Amino acid sequence: MIFSTVLTACGGSGNESSSKDDTGNTGYDENAVYPDTIADNVLEALARKYDYFSTNRYSEGMLPVSRDGKWGFVDYKGNLLVDCIYSSVESFNEGMAEVTIEKDYYKYYGFVNRRGREIVPCKYRSAEPFNNGLAKVGGENNSYGLVDKSGNEVAACIYNSINILDNGMFLVGQGQYYSARYGLLDNRGKEIVPCKYSSIGTFNSGYAVVQDEKQCGVIDAAGNEIVPCKYSSVSDFQNGVAVVRNGASYGAVNTSGKEVLPCRYDYVQHLCDGYLKVGLGDGGYSFYKKFGVSTVDGKEVISCKFDDIKLLNDTLLRVQLSGNGVRYGMYNLRGIEILPCEYESINEFYNGKAIVAKRVGFDAYYGIIDTAGEQFVPCQYSYIQFCTDGKIKVRKNDKFGFLDSQGNELVPCKYYRIENFSEGLAKVSLSEGLFDEYFGYINEAGDEVVPCKYSNATDFKDGVAKVLLDGEWIFIDRTGNRIQ
Repeated sequence: MIFSTVLTACGGSGNESSSKDDTGNTGYDENAVYPDTIADNVLEALARKYDYFSTNRYSEGMLPVSRDGKWGFVDYKGNLLVDCIYSSVESFNEGMAEVTIEKDYYKYYGFVNRRGREIVPCKYRSAEPFNNGLAKVGGENNSYGLVDKSGNEVAACIYNSINILDNGMFLVGQGQYYSARYGLLDNRGKEIVPCKYSSIGTFNSGYAVVQDEKQCGVIDAAGNEIVPCKYSSVSDFQNGVAVVRNGASYGAVNTSGKEVLPCRYDYVQHLCDGYLKVGLGDGGYSFYKKFGVSTVDGKEVISCKFDDIKLLNDTLLRVQLSGNGVRYGMYNLRGIEILPCEYESINEFYNGKAIVAKRVGFDAYYGIIDTAGEQFVPCQYSYIQFCTDGKIKVRKNDKFGFLDSQGNELVPCKYYRIENFSEGLAKVSLSEGLFDEYFGYINEAGDEVVPCKYSNATDFKDGVAKVLLDGEWIFIDRTGNRIQ
């Protein structure tokens, strides 16, 4: 017989009682391995003894069973461990199961262990499963507390809300709606921050932003207020620094609460480890006019004179001026100019190289710089593309060629079309036009090993390419010989 239903109705009866252990041991071994399902012969025997059993709530080797409208538990072998005396039961979790009794038309919640002992008496108005040794329980009038696996009420039911945080602490609240105030309990239920804040943010790197009425500060994981609640806003810490706002002015504080950057800027944002992007405008909340860079200890390395600043890599910055047209330059984090603001564009670095452009009249010409700002490919090409094999595709006078990774010419710009290399050969075309374009192949030395005589062609794969010659598709090898 195969039992697949989640709630099975049975037809048996019996007077079996559990054997309880009053030692307080939960009988739970977190390293124990229980079978995923109960054997069919055990389920058949249970069907003769009990009215129902709930296979969808089988957990930790314990199965809920019901007799005469009351619920208990058997183990995976069918032994009754928790008597059928409860109005309802939930699955076992961490060796404890939530159970209820009914009294005066109300449900009361508690917990039993695997040995059938009611560790937490059924006196609470609500309960949630155990998590890391503690369970949330509810008292009268929407109040909540915490109990441990010994039944101790480690946090009295005096809170209007309790929520577990990612670090194992508990965010607790007293009061309702706008009058609510929040505090913290540690992972043992001990209060480390009284309910005095109007909000407590999530912990990030061991710190959380708190708000007292309308002012913000920061606490650490021990509940210490390391940044007093005197700022209009506080960001999360990044690399040991948090951005703070005082009215309309921004600054920064460190994890000791010291204001390392005075609140005198209209804009402050994390740039990278040890550095901040700062901005000065017309004051207040106006549009930010000019940007600079400051160290996290308040030393200004680039004054607020650029229209934008962006980090290109670990040490280099792209700066922007927007006078007569947008122009870009490059600085390092020591505030030294690497490239003057005379470029049409400076792209992000790829394998230590960046494409740059200068405008001549109405046209933009591209070149390449290295991380030192040295331009090893002059701005003379109308198109540049980095290839995955390290080569550089370029276009000049509407024709394409290739450079090597150091900027040396591999294939001169003489082809109207050139594809990326595949198996050491690249498809090229010496002619242009939709109906009179003919293709051939070059090798990595730039030699035309297959002449441009095919009206269509594919890349080489496994040493073979498919080409169209005089209206017929044929296959050729790497030397251009036809494969029969």
